[in-house]
Amino acid sequence: MEDYCCAEPEKLEAWLDDHLEFTHSYFIRKASREMVNGWFAERVHSIQPSASKDNPLHQRAHQFSTDSTSPSASSILPATLCFLDNRCPSLTTDPSLAPVTPTRKISASEFDRPLRPIVVKDSEGSLTFLSEADYQTVPVRGGAVMGERGVSGGGSGSGVDRCARLLELVKDVSSHLDVTALCHKIFLHINELMAADRYSLFLVGEDSSNRKFLVSRLFDVAEGSTLEESSSSCIRLEWNKGIVGHVATTGQLLNIKNAYKDPRFNAEVDLITGYKTQSILCLPIKNHRAEVVGVAQAINKKGGEDSAFSEQDEKDFSAYLAFSGIVLHNAQLYETSQLENRRNQVLLDLASLIFEEQQCLEVLLRKIAGTILSFMQAQACTIFIADDDSMNSFSSVFYMEYEELRESLDAPKRDCEVKQINYMYAQYVKNTMQPLNISDVTKDQRFPWTRDNPDHTSNQIKSLLCTPIRNGKKDKVIGGISFSLFF
Repeated sequence: MEDYCCAEPEKLEAWLDDHLEFTHSYFIRKASREMVNGWFAERVHSIQPSASKDNPLHQRAHQFSTDSTSPSASSILPATLCFLDNRCPSLTTDPSLAPVTPTRKISASEFDRPLRPIVVKDSEGSLTFLSEADYQTVPVRGGAVMGERGVSGGGSGSGVDRCARLLELVKDVSSHLDVTALCHKIFLHINELMAADRYSLFLVGEDSSNRKFLVSRLFDVAEGSTLEESSSSCIRLEWNKGIVGHVATTGQLLNIKNAYKDPRFNAEVDLITGYKTQSILCLPIKNHRAEVVGVAQAINKKGGEDSAFSEQDEKDFSAYLAFSGIVLHNAQLYETSQLENRRNQVLLDLASLIFEEQQCLEVLLRKIAGTILSFMQAQACTIFIADDDSMNSFSSVFYMEYEELRESLDAPKRDCEVKQINYMYAQYVKNTMQPLNISDVTKDQRFPWTRDNPDHTSNQIKSLLCTPIRNGKKDKVIGGISFSLFF
């Protein structure tokens, strides 16, 4: 019986070797955490130096292990290298060849560590994928890092300096998501090579009529300027107007030595800012589909009145702006995902409000208005309930202002005249069953109440968005909702 028991495990092991699929399945179903930890521990081996007396590393280790006055071997030798390999045979158990550092066992519980946030904020407040511990500045040879060289050195950087700056920029681009902050850094990098007096960034936008325009995201970036200073001004340019508009339309760069001799140059910005433009280097920023998403320009090459941008400046500017295209694309994807997340959260909040409050219509509508106001970033919300007995009136009107914003702006409370203006727009939306989006009420001449009394309107509402509320089953307008921004 004992001989049978001794022989049976050998047959069982041979059978398991011949049926690996069953063995794997059984281990997955039956193995406990202790068995898994034991499996790891059995396969952790130390890579030891050769035991030969000719090996100087072994002789040095033996010397320190026998000298009681010397430091321990673990403080002299490098850390023990370990690897996992189920094909590796067991090593010798000679105490003289034992590992100098204790073997670390891997626990299955280590796989349950909490995850850190994907996106965090760095020391400057910009969104990034890297934590402060992970973020290390790329070393720059020769001491040429951004800001350490003066503008006088612009354009004279060596190939090593250019590579180092480019590597630093790549790390910023790959880890950050703030378009304005990153483009500001890009301009400061470019200034080390080109030494222009000013830089500006314009992004392509579309209005409610799908008409394109250009709006400045960064304006007059100069050496020593901060992000807040460069992003405080906002200038809107018409499409295909001026140097910037021409570059945005054609997608081709422009290198102009004397701006005032070029018929495409628009001097309006100089008149507004009081700045004298001489030379201009203007390039488009394109996305991965070769679509123009922005325009960057460098103004007034330093070095004298007649200084102009060179072909090397064009190459350097173009190379750095390629990263700007990547930044814009990644940031737009992130902003889109964040916006969709906010929209979904608002929809969930609204659904929760509807199910929680079904007793009082006024309480429900005020909660809905407050939720939507926080999402729309408007100053006031008005909800109109249509009157079934009359085509030209509403049975109820609910009005709410964004209290926190009103208090911060110290705006006075408004009387019923505001509601009257909203009522006329709401009546128009109810009859046409189409939304109405007006960016500047004072300049919109479609409605008689605006044309007849422009001064009164301008003292009240600046921008307005009004849309009908429909009954989805009957395709019938049962009300309207209006959002307003005041002067």
